[in-house]
Amino acid sequence: MLVILCIVTFILLFLYLYKNEIDAGSGLYSSIRLSLIKTLIIFSFLCYVSAELLSITNMLNIVYLSLYWCFTFLVIVYLCFRIKVFKCKFSFTFKNISFIYWIYILFSVFFILLPLLLLSILVPPNNWDSMTYHMPRVEHWIQNQNIYPYPTDNLRQIVYTPLAEYVILNFQILSGGDYFANLVQWFSMLGSLAVVSLCTKEFGLGYKGQFFSVLLALCIPMGVFQSTTTQTDYVAAFFLTCFIYFGYLTIHGKDRFLHTLFFMSSSLCLGGLTKYTTLIFSFPFCVWFAFVFFKMFPLKKIIITVFVLLVIASTIFLPFITRNLLYFQSPVGPESESQGMKNEKPGVINMLSNCSKNITDNLSLPIDSYNRLLHLNIDKFHRLLGISPDDPRNNFGSFKYGVTFSITEDGVSSPLHTILFILAGLFLVFYKNLKNKKEFLIFYLCIVLGLLFFSLLFKWQPWGNRFFLPLILVSSIISGSVIFMILYKTPYLLNILIILLIFYSLPPVYFNNNKTILPNLISIVRRVTKKPQGTLTKDIISFKIPSKYRERIFEYYDCTEVGYKVKPDLSNIKKAQLYELQDSLNFFSLERRTVFSTSRMESYFILQPYLYYKYKKIFDSIPLSCKKIALSLGGDSYEYPLWVMARKKFGNDVKLGYICETNKKFPKRNQYPMSYYDISIVESDREFYLRKHAK
Repeated sequence: MLVILCIVTFILLFLYLYKNEIDAGSGLYSSIRLSLIKTLIIFSFLCYVSAELLSITNMLNIVYLSLYWCFTFLVIVYLCFRIKVFKCKFSFTFKNISFIYWIYILFSVFFILLPLLLLSILVPPNNWDSMTYHMPRVEHWIQNQNIYPYPTDNLRQIVYTPLAEYVILNFQILSGGDYFANLVQWFSMLGSLAVVSLCTKEFGLGYKGQFFSVLLALCIPMGVFQSTTTQTDYVAAFFLTCFIYFGYLTIHGKDRFLHTLFFMSSSLCLGGLTKYTTLIFSFPFCVWFAFVFFKMFPLKKIIITVFVLLVIASTIFLPFITRNLLYFQSPVGPESESQGMKNEKPGVINMLSNCSKNITDNLSLPIDSYNRLLHLNIDKFHRLLGISPDDPRNNFGSFKYGVTFSITEDGVSSPLHTILFILAGLFLVFYKNLKNKKEFLIFYLCIVLGLLFFSLLFKWQPWGNRFFLPLILVSSIISGSVIFMILYKTPYLLNILIILLIFYSLPPVYFNNNKTILPNLISIVRRVTKKPQGTLTKDIISFKIPSKYRERIFEYYDCTEVGYKVKPDLSNIKKAQLYELQDSLNFFSLERRTVFSTSRMESYFILQPYLYYKYKKIFDSIPLSCKKIALSLGGDSYEYPLWVMARKKFGNDVKLGYICETNKKFPKRNQYPMSYYDISIVESDREFYLRKHAK
């Protein structure tokens, strides 16, 4: 497989950087961590260059991409031989780490990191955004052999920052499948843990303090969920932490100046090309670093720093921004895509409103009474502000604010990390004898300002918790360091907290609804409490309830605008009877499935199981001669499984595309008239049908 060439190149690059770190005087463990994060940064940049460079001449295909990686491989092999990398030895010393901490480390690796790695490989991308725009954009790029805009019903595919998908694109072309797609986020998690440990080391903590901060970062629920997806928040979090770490080294004059400056600037720009929010969260740190630069460094170093940053920023941002300006007359794409997210009237009151809602969302628990209490306090706070928490100027899509607990990649909360961060702030204010207190306070203030800037610029969103993964990851550096320094003299309390953190991280690993290793928690609770299906949608009625049972089941439900809802006054006996009836009709078979009992094809539809049968029926109906298929879908439809099914039936010769006139300035090579296609797949009101074209 050609993808092996890419993997070997990654390993050789790591070894080359490791040898450099050893020669520069870094310790063994520091060299390994530094080599890992620098390899990830450089490898991401190489993927970026391949996508942009080969697109210019429409050569983004397996032939030229293979040549690109062959050339890169040969260059790195030459560099490795030049500095005698293969004579470098790894000599691990285990005696410096206590036995109990080795137990903690091994348990975390074998019961958290490795299961997540297996899930990343075994289960295909299947969360909502992956299906609607992360993965479809990759398929369009492969088909078009360039990364330039194309007609689509989902503009997010062409205007959102693309770096993470560039990396996926390289693996997708070389491997011919999506087995490596989720690994981009998993390796971002691994790299982030390495950076967290190095940041903690810079604050003067030993391996115990470093492990505590890493464990705190590892058990972020949103991080665990996202590490096995093609979302981009963990990639953004990795680059943000790298920028902070290398920025910290630069302002303290540590390591090689130009070397560190390069990685600091590259991390900032690559993070911005992954997700614009990275630039918002990094802004307070930029101000801090700039202040130190202008205060302590000579003019020559300041000029060099500005020059390097401008060169790297121009190299990374200019192609993407130029395309958006050319096709949409805006550097961030059409106004319609960003208008719904921006605060309509930025100000202190609206900022405090959104900030309070964002914090409260990360405090939610699976306890309804507790969540209602949080909501009540939000209402009280907003009465003091003189504004409604449901103000449409502050809420995305005019959603009404509500405190709910979610166990998905988009909405899971991080209550423990939020509380620990607040406690760390209190310790910093009231605890006098704390080492590096001044720098801790500046670091802490930068995180808080990042949250405030985000709340100032963007509306509250029901799925907004995922945006804060980078900030929560960075906060674990401060929270872990401060709390460890407080508890260090009481090791029994520290060990209890470590054990609690380890077990806190296990449910998201083993009970992820999208990638369940063990039987689903919902399924277990439902079986014990005999809880019936709360709502019957059109899809459930069509696929789950035979006609002869419908009248009998409908007796337990009230008809509403959104479907049938179970009667609120239904007795426990009646609920148990309804549960038994539904269970006999295999209502809950999907909830009881694990990754080991679900086929790869079915795994794509884990969030929309009924679409599997609809899509399968569609492709069973398409003649083998119709390999050019037009798409007419909704703006946020489950597009990626259509590509998977199309390639499975027709092979790589199949062509999928949209007819819509998104922009007449788009490259002609990416647009085809209706007459080009043999048949159309049309979506209307969640139903799909074929429309043949007259030739």
